[in-house]
Amino acid sequence: MLRSRLWAALFLIVGLAAGYFDWSGYFPFNLGPDLQGGISLEYKADTSRIPPAEVSEAMAGLRDVIERRVNIFGVSEPRIQTKKVGGENRLVVDLAGVFDIGEAIKIIGETPYLEFRALRPGTDLASTTFADFVPTALTGRYLQKASVDFSQNALEPAVLLDFNEEGTKLFGEITRANVGKPVAIYLDGLPISSPIVQEEISSGGAQITGRFTAVQARDLVRRLNSGALPIPISLGLQQGIGASLGERILSQMISAGIYGTIAVALFLLLFYRLPGLTAVAALAVYAALSLAIFKLIPVYLTAAGIAGFILSIGMAVD
Repeated sequence: MLRSRLWAALFLIVGLAAGYFDWSGYFPFNLGPDLQGGISLEYKADTSRIPPAEVSEAMAGLRDVIERRVNIFGVSEPRIQTKKVGGENRLVVDLAGVFDIGEAIKIIGETPYLEFRALRPGTDLASTTFADFVPTALTGRYLQKASVDFSQNALEPAVLLDFNEEGTKLFGEITRANVGKPVAIYLDGLPISSPIVQEEISSGGAQITGRFTAVQARDLVRRLNSGALPIPISLGLQQGIGASLGERILSQMISAGIYGTIAVALFLLLFYRLPGLTAVAALAVYAALSLAIFKLIPVYLTAAGIAGFILSIGMAVD
C-alpha cells in the first residue's frame, strides 16, 4: 500500500513538473509557418548528373549549404528538410516569421551553382562554341575556399578558387586530359570564361577573370564561401501565411485541444467514476510529459502535428 502511494506521489510530482515546464517561458515551442506565420518553399533538385549511390550524400550536402546560407541572413529557427516525391528529390525550406516571399527566394537562390565543363570529344577547336561543352564531375560541392585577387597587368579583379582534396584530384584529371583545349567555367548555368589549359594543374586552384568589377568579385566570393550548391535546384511550390492567420490557426488549435480534452475527461468521469478519475490524471500527465518532450527535443509543431497530438489523447484512453 505504501509503495503504491509513493508511486502515485512520484507520478503526480512528475506531471506537475512537466506541466510547469510546458507553460513556463523557458525553451519556447518551435512553431511552423502555418502557426506562427511565415513562408514555405519547395525546390526540385536536379540529381540527373549524380551517381545513384551518391544522391543521398549530395542531398544532405545541399540541405547543409542552404541551412548555412539561411542562418547567415539571420533567419531564426529555419526548418530545412529533404524528401522524395515520386522519382524526384525535393528540398523543403520553412521560414517561420519571414513574410517577404521575394526576399526569401533571394536568400535561397543567391547561392551560386559552380561547375566546370570540358569539350565534347571530336569537337573542332577552330569553331568551338559554349554548346560544345559538356559537364564534368567537378562542381561547387568540391570548393573549399574562394578569395579575391587582382591581376598585376590589368588590375582586374579575379576570383581564386581552392578545391578540397577530392576536387584537387578531379581538377588535375580534367586539366591533364584537356591540355591545349579550353575548359569552361559556368556559374548558375551561364558561361563565365573558357581559359585554355596550358598544362596539368595539380595544385587544386583555379581562377575566374575578366567578367567582374571589384564589387561583383567580392560579392561572388561571399556567396561562394557561404556555400556553393552541390547540385542545381529550381523553385517548385511556394506558400506564405500571414502572421494574423497563423495566430488565428494556433488559437483555434489550442481551443480544440482544450475542448477535446475536457470532453474525454467528462466521458471518463461520467461512465467510470473513480477509475475514470485515475484515467483522467494519467491522461493529464501523459499530455504534460509529451509537450515537455516536444520542447526538449525540440519538435517542430505544425497544425497537422497538433491535430495528431490531440487525436493521440483520445487514443490513449484505450
